[in-house]
Amino acid sequence: MNDGEQLQHDNDPLLTPGELRQIVDNLPSRMKHPHSDYKYSDASSFETEIEEFFNYSEIENDLKSYQQEYEKSGWWELNEEKQRRHIEQTIDRLEHSKRDERVSAAKQLLCIGLGCCYPKNDCRLQNCSKVAIANSRLMYTCGALTSVFYAFNRGCKQHDVYNSQNPVMEELSMVSSEIELYISIMYIILETMRTTDGFSDEKGMLDPSILQSIFDVLSQLRDKYLKSFPVKKLILLLWKVLLCTFGGFKQLKDSRDASRILNGLHESNTAIISKCSLQDLYNFQNEAMLKYPNYSPPEVPLPITPSLTVKASPGLVRAMGISNATAQTELPYQTLFPPKSSSNNSASAKIKQQQNLSMVWPPPQLQSFVLPLARDSEGVPKSTEEAGSLYLKNMYMSVANQQILSEREKAIHKWERKKNGEFPFDDILSDDDKWQQVSKAMEKRFKGLEQVYVSIVPELQNIVIVLLKLLLSTVTTGTNGVSTKQQQQSQINTNSDKSTKAANATIDLEESDASRNREVLSKAISAILFLLLKWTKVSHVLKFEYLSQLLVDSGCLLLILKILGLQEITSLVATKTDISGYSLFSACAIENTEHTSSDPSTSQQHTYTNSRNMFWTINFLRILQMLTKRKTNRVMLLVQYKSSAILKRVLKVTHPMMELYALKVLKSQVPYLGRKWRSLNMRIISAIYLRCYTVLRDDWISKSDTDNDLEDGMLQETNLRMLIRIYHGQRYIPGMLPEQDEPSGLDKVTDFTQETMSLETLGSRVSILDSVGLRENTSFDFDPGFVDNYEKWLQNNVYDSDKEEADNNNDDYYSYYSSPNFQNDNAPGTPIPSSPIMSPYAGNPPTHNINNLYQQGLEEVFLKGQTNSFIGFDNEETLSGTILDPIQELTHQLLVIEQKTIKRYSDLSQDNNSIVPKST
Repeated sequence: MNDGEQLQHDNDPLLTPGELRQIVDNLPSRMKHPHSDYKYSDASSFETEIEEFFNYSEIENDLKSYQQEYEKSGWWELNEEKQRRHIEQTIDRLEHSKRDERVSAAKQLLCIGLGCCYPKNDCRLQNCSKVAIANSRLMYTCGALTSVFYAFNRGCKQHDVYNSQNPVMEELSMVSSEIELYISIMYIILETMRTTDGFSDEKGMLDPSILQSIFDVLSQLRDKYLKSFPVKKLILLLWKVLLCTFGGFKQLKDSRDASRILNGLHESNTAIISKCSLQDLYNFQNEAMLKYPNYSPPEVPLPITPSLTVKASPGLVRAMGISNATAQTELPYQTLFPPKSSSNNSASAKIKQQQNLSMVWPPPQLQSFVLPLARDSEGVPKSTEEAGSLYLKNMYMSVANQQILSEREKAIHKWERKKNGEFPFDDILSDDDKWQQVSKAMEKRFKGLEQVYVSIVPELQNIVIVLLKLLLSTVTTGTNGVSTKQQQQSQINTNSDKSTKAANATIDLEESDASRNREVLSKAISAILFLLLKWTKVSHVLKFEYLSQLLVDSGCLLLILKILGLQEITSLVATKTDISGYSLFSACAIENTEHTSSDPSTSQQHTYTNSRNMFWTINFLRILQMLTKRKTNRVMLLVQYKSSAILKRVLKVTHPMMELYALKVLKSQVPYLGRKWRSLNMRIISAIYLRCYTVLRDDWISKSDTDNDLEDGMLQETNLRMLIRIYHGQRYIPGMLPEQDEPSGLDKVTDFTQETMSLETLGSRVSILDSVGLRENTSFDFDPGFVDNYEKWLQNNVYDSDKEEADNNNDDYYSYYSSPNFQNDNAPGTPIPSSPIMSPYAGNPPTHNINNLYQQGLEEVFLKGQTNSFIGFDNEETLSGTILDPIQELTHQLLVIEQKTIKRYSDLSQDNNSIVPKST
């Protein structure tokens, strides 16, 4: 950059996002802990995943004994056909009645799958991972996975029998060891097939029955004796079965696109830069119509329901017939996890009260300059019409939003659907025509999702509790429980990757395994929770919301904050807990090759990255973001527990994905953290602006109506819980159905004609029909009068109830301000958005006359400088001694111009049809 460009850059007060990003990236604090080389994906490589599955002590003792026992068979001398026959014979021994025979066969299969069945000094051990992949694929083609899975189920049932009786530790330990062998064999086969694309849309995914069985075993661990049960390996197996059954990130993206097609939505419009939700569009239209009654919003070109279902409201609750059940609904996480102290709330209230007292001008959203007006609409600013068109152009209907609107409409019209003989609920699975729009593999995946969810939903609470308890067991202080001796040894290993085995033998393997197992367990549990949330959302949003509700009520949010807060993330992601020479494949290579010299300086060129800790940290941040997205009450829970301080420490780690989701979680909290926090953390505010996606109606940095957000958030949360109960009660668990509102005045109803039946009584009759229609499989014969008048009653008494209340309030407002006794005593002036409509003399004023008068007023102030001509308008003298900044002075001048324009137009005779000359 030359001197001229530098001078122009310094004088230009506006920086482009690229220039601002470059300035932020060059700050000294941005390069403290770089880990950008880490690639976030579904899982690590085959070698890494297999090595993390086995403990160091297990590799050192058990696997070597298995290998020595099996070396007598001479596997390495067999050709492929004989190897296949030998595997089939070994598989048949898994059904033997004697435990010793089953265990011996399982050990042989495990050695074959690991590729460690060759004698020492065999050159094939130098490529042990390739041998393991080849052998595991051969075992899969021989049907080993199915046979071992059946043996695993038999072992789990036997464990249940021993556990239900007086448990003998020796017997339980032996059964647990046998189950552990079966889990190890299945894990190796599944990991091999996953990394070699053995499970894909073309070749077919894994049978969902395996996943159902493992979830069933996991749910029973809540009441089992777990000391000898291989919990860690079961969790790792569950993770890989999830990936093999449904897929990872790529399959998630394809399934989301297919879900839009199945739900009747168009494909995602990539041309939309800043999206707008349907709720944002309706909020804008309601605000515009409240300010400008003549504003007619454009129609939404989508097959959506009436505006009543767009937003949770008391009217929606009454229409659904669940007012009493909603009033009795509580949010368990607010009582189970209260804030640490109430001082923060009182302090924030005092600050807010002081800010309100110190404000001279009303909030920006209350200030609206009505002039100039649009040419087509009488009394509506042109900017309002342009904004409405912009909202409509950028509106994006998500699958989740469409499904929630659909379920609300079904809840309102459930009695009518019952009368017409329609199915109580119509899902994608019941419509065969829709499956023709997607591939067979995608159809199989969606039906597999439903099959698995049906089997696990009764035990979903137990599954969540077991996973969170295991996650709680990994919580330690410091750098993940790594001792000082281990940290020193890890530094030695980092500086010299080829340290001798004799030096490593001095390390306590049990202590190393303990810290390593915590990392592996956190990695697997975070991946399981993340995949469950993602895939349930692909299936149906209310399945996702039910799982989210269970996680939040069980304390998942606070547990994640505790994990991130008690440990220093910057040192955690750079701590090496692996021991060179003790992993599975490196141990095989060391036994058969001599150590070669290497330059120790190469290991110091880059900062070491602990991939396990990076993986689960990013997963937990993504889970936090998914659980709190657009949930005000849950966001407030994060605010009360000072999660911003924890997330700021996470931002010290330089990695794109970690920074992105930490900033997303922070962005949702910014409106509730206060002005002082924002002023002290402008660097984070700038980073959010640069990295996070911005929607069209995004007021996260300038939001002032936080109290309304909390009220709306409570309505949204309770209504969502009611929808979850209705959805799951109709399909999976009938006991979850909420109680319908009690009817009243039914005995007085004798005729269903419009003349003899009031709307209130008709509403009571609808409530009892709702209650009966959901609970019994009987048919009803309705009177013709009732059927003919119900739609009119529903439109007048339900859909238009909120609008009538708003219209009544507006009528009172207009009559008050239009009365001749009205005197404006407000200073410095009240911005009247719809003044030409409110005034009694401006019924339908010509738009061009008002615009010309407004233009004359602008020229008098800004071109001719006639500021003294405004004295006397709207209590100008009250502000004569007030010192105003330029923005306030400009705002006040525009308000006075509006008032003068209105007064000039009111002075014109109503019979005068002359056109006001346009100012030049």
